Amino acid sequence: LANMWFLWLFGDNVEDRLGRGRFAVLFLGAGVFALASQVAADPASGSAGGCGADDMARCAHGDRCRASGPRVAASCRPLGGDGGSTGAGGTAVDVSDLDRHRSGLIVGRFDPPHLGHSYMIDWAADRCEQLVVYVNTSTELDAAPGELRAAWLSELHPHVEVIHVPHSLHTDWDDEALWAKWLALFRDRWPFADGPHAAGPDALFSSDPYIDELARRLDATAVVVDAERTNVPISATQIREAPGEHLHRLAPPVRAWVESEWL
Repeated sequence: LANMWFLWLFGDNVEDRLGRGRFAVLFLGAGVFALASQVAADPASGSAGGCGADDMARCAHGDRCRASGPRVAASCRPLGGDGGSTGAGGTAVDVSDLDRHRSGLIVGRFDPPHLGHSYMIDWAADRCEQLVVYVNTSTELDAAPGELRAAWLSELHPHVEVIHVPHSLHTDWDDEALWAKWLALFRDRWPFADGPHAAGPDALFSSDPYIDELARRLDATAVVVDAERTNVPISATQIREAPGEHLHRLAPPVRAWVESEWL
């Protein structure tokens, strides 16, 4: 039953990628092979072949699920980068990407927001009942105004809660007193005082692996999304350094502002 459910959910995606003919050949061929090899031992397992073919095809195109850590939550990370790996340390285990988090948090500067950020936000939102995005801003560091960056993301992602978080804190991860200030700031800005999300995020999403420690201190699961940036190969640093070369990686309102202010 689980295999058939998996096939129903993902078979159409694999068919879209391979094409109907190639998908049919792969599915039927693997099914015949699996049936021939398994029916003697377990006649009821014949359906596993086709589902195994679907799983194999997903892996061939990158859809590999992996999670680790004591607070495991599911997410799929294709070999090509379409997704994320989860966990805060420990032994890796395979899980389904159908698991959803009660609430998630993304913390970043988004200076400026680009299509890679939007990919991560949408990917995380699909896996959370409620996603919150903190836009950290500092007048000493900002290239684009913080309130404007938060407004762009609110416009581009109306389905998530975007919070402007101005601060004057620096980063020194060996400074426990500074850690305490960051955690107090993040908890103070959490937008839900009561209800099912009041306890704070149970998943922390980022494209950078350094979120592990912050996730641990927030008692959340760290989920790294497209760490190699293969889906949208761009960074905010690249845009700030050469904005004219990366306009195609910006959403229309951000691009219009960059062309007006930086070029």
